[in-house]
Amino acid sequence: KFLTLSLFVLVVAGAAVAQQDKLITHFMYDKMSLNPGKTGMDKDNMICATTIYRNQWDKVNGAPNSALLNVEANLAQISPWLSGIGISFFHDAIAFTRQNNLMLNYSYHLPIGNAGNLGIGVGIGMVNLGMNPEWIPPTTLNDASLPTAFSSTNLDLNFGLYWRGAQDYYVGISSTHLSESSLLNDENVLNETTYNTARHYYVMGGKTFRGLGTPKGDLETNVL
Repeated sequence: KFLTLSLFVLVVAGAAVAQQDKLITHFMYDKMSLNPGKTGMDKDNMICATTIYRNQWDKVNGAPNSALLNVEANLAQISPWLSGIGISFFHDAIAFTRQNNLMLNYSYHLPIGNAGNLGIGVGIGMVNLGMNPEWIPPTTLNDASLPTAFSSTNLDLNFGLYWRGAQDYYVGISSTHLSESSLLNDENVLNETTYNTARHYYVMGGKTFRGLGTPKGDLETNVL
């Protein structure tokens, strides 16, 4: 039984993966950084700014800490080719690592009859990954295989499709980090390490049910 359990743990650990993007409970207010097709879709002829701050497990050493700022505008009144433009920035810190993403987003809004609008979006920007570890080895000798402090910046690309229906619902599909850029730690000559951004895939959807209980009573449902 011990050998079987050990083998199972090794197999699972070898196949395990985790997301690199931040996780925020209020994702329904952060659609643009996950799907650039949403840029400017919900705010006709308006400018909208959203900020979220998350401090998880307060006062725990290395606990996740995230902050983001999204600013988007619908400029279709000026030109249909401008449609939606926006800028998205988020900072995510967990344990030794610090990640910063800055994206410029563009979305072309394509009306589909009276059914709704399709947003075709692309985001281009940069991703920065920094690490400042404080290792406590069991001896006074340093382990050369352990990562050292570094900071690296590279290109970042996102793409998304976002459908806003006329009946108060939306559906989106997108992918972030399309370029799968390399973030090189070349400051440690004994242990040069390369970190890669992995492509993340998102599916989102939601609907607003209006007139529940009272004429102004609305219920919003969202899934990611």
